[in-house]
Amino acid sequence: MAQNYAALREAAGLGPTDAFAASEALVAARDYDAIVLITRSGTTTEVLELVAELCGRVRTVGIVGDTASPFPDAVDALAALPFADETSV
Repeated sequence: MAQNYAALREAAGLGPTDAFAASEALVAARDYDAIVLITRSGTTTEVLELVAELCGRVRTVGIVGDTASPFPDAVDALAALPFADETSV
């Protein structure tokens, strides 16, 4: 989903846009005006570590399924999708 969004945003001329797995994010390599982080559970270690690293440096926007997780409080803006959360088996 993130790769498709990045391609469409760049194709529309809205500026440089990249998509990475949180564990492979190279945020220090570019000057971003905002970073969108996506996590269903809100507890993904790599995502939480990345948002902590970005705190106060770049605006963070989160998309999450589990709104009771620590993630919503860690980002600057949030799109909550609780209907998309699922129970692990």
